[in-house]
Amino acid sequence: MTKIVFIGGGSLRTLGVIHDWARSGDVARNSRLAVMDLDERRVRIISSLAREMPEVRAADIDVTGTTDLGEALEGADFVYNVIRVGGVDRMEYDKRIGLKYGFHGHDDFGPSAAMIVLRTVPVVLRIAEEMGKRCPDAWMVNFTNPVPFLVRAVKEYSNVKVMGYCGGDRHQLSGIPAFLGWDRPCPGLAYRGCGIDHFCWSTGLTLNGEDIYPVVRDEMAKIDPGNLSVYNRMGWETFQLYEHWISAWAHCFHWTHHDEMAEITRDHHYKIDTGQVASRNESQALEIAEAEQCIGRSNGDGFWEQPALKDLPSNPAFPAVGIVAISSMLRNAGEEIMVNMHAPGAIDNLQDEGIVLLTARLNRAGPEPIHSAGVPDGVAPLTRQILDYQGALVRVAVEGNRNDLEVALLMDPVMRDIGKVRPMLDELLEANRGQIRDELLEC
Repeated sequence: MTKIVFIGGGSLRTLGVIHDWARSGDVARNSRLAVMDLDERRVRIISSLAREMPEVRAADIDVTGTTDLGEALEGADFVYNVIRVGGVDRMEYDKRIGLKYGFHGHDDFGPSAAMIVLRTVPVVLRIAEEMGKRCPDAWMVNFTNPVPFLVRAVKEYSNVKVMGYCGGDRHQLSGIPAFLGWDRPCPGLAYRGCGIDHFCWSTGLTLNGEDIYPVVRDEMAKIDPGNLSVYNRMGWETFQLYEHWISAWAHCFHWTHHDEMAEITRDHHYKIDTGQVASRNESQALEIAEAEQCIGRSNGDGFWEQPALKDLPSNPAFPAVGIVAISSMLRNAGEEIMVNMHAPGAIDNLQDEGIVLLTARLNRAGPEPIHSAGVPDGVAPLTRQILDYQGALVRVAVEGNRNDLEVALLMDPVMRDIGKVRPMLDELLEANRGQIRDELLEC
C-alpha cells in the first residue's frame, strides 16, 4: 500500500495533485495520503476537501492531515516537498530589496532566491534527517524552489534518495503548438532536453518520432516579433540566438533579459502598491477562505464546479509531473520525464558535480538519465558557472559565514558589483534575522 506525504501541503495546489494521483489507476487504489503543514487551519481545509473528492472516494484512498512531521513521515514511500519557508511575503520583500540595487530576482534566481536557499536548506535537511528515522527507503520528491539548490543539499548532506521536478518544463508540449499556431492538442509531440532548472533547452523535438526542429526553425523565422507579447518576444529572441527552444520561458529570461525582467517586476510592485492588483499573499488568503466554504457543500459530481475549486484540476493531458514520475516508478514503466538529479556523465558539456535537469526514464529503481551531447555551446560556460554558484551557496547555507556568503553571491553571473552586493546583503540578512543561521549575520 503506497503512502505519499505532502510536506507543506496546506496549499490549494495540493488538491490538484491529489486529484491527479487518484486518477492514476491501480497504483493509487487503497493508497494513503498525509497532508502535513504547520498551519493547522490549512491542514484541516485541504485534508477535508481531499476526502470529499469523488476521485479519492472512488479509489478508496485514505487521507489524513497533521501538523506533526514525524507522524506524517512514518512509513512513507514518497515525500512530496512543497514548503515555502518565510512565506510569499518574505520572498516579495526580498525581491524589493534586490531591485533597489538593480538585481532582478524571484524564487529561483537572484538575491531573493539566495535568501530562500539560506532559509530553506536547514529545514529541508531536518526533513531528510527525520525521513532517515521514519521512512529510510522513501524518495523525497522536491518541488520547492529553487529546486536544484535543495536537491543538491539533500544529496550532499544526507543519505535520502532525492529527485526534483518543475511542471513548467512540460508546458512546451502545449506552448510550442500555441506559439506556432498549430492545432492543439498536438498528439505525438515529444521532446528531450537538458540544462538546469529554469534554464533548460529542448535538445530534441519530434512529432510521431520524426525530428521537427527544421520545421520549427523555419516557422520561427517567419514570425514578426513586433506582434508578440513581451514574454513571447523574449522567447523568440532567445530562440533566434541559440536555435533551441528554452523551456519555462518566464523564468529563464532572468539570464537572457535580466534588466527588462527587473523593470517588469518594478512595474508589478507599483501596481500592488497603488492597489491596481492584489499581492500574491492577499490572493492566496482569499482563495483558501473561499475553499473553506466548500467543505461539505458538494460530495458528488459538482465538487469541481465550485468556483474556488474549478481551476485546480490539471489538464488531463498534463497531470502533475511528480505524480507521473511516482506512477511510472511504481509501474516500472520507464516513462520519459524531465528530472532534477545528480547525473554524472549524462551531459557532455556540463560538469559532473551539481544537479542538472534532463530527460530520464522513471523505473522502479528511480530516474535513469538519458545521455545528451549538451546544452547549446553558447550557454554552456554560463550554465557551468551557475552550477558552481549553486554548490557554493548550498555549502554556505549549511556551514558557511558572512564572508563565504559574499564570495558565493559574487559567483552569480548577474551579481558582479561588490559595491552593490555588500549593502544589499546587509539589508537582506537583517530582514531575514531569526530565519537564517546566526553565523551569516556576523561580519
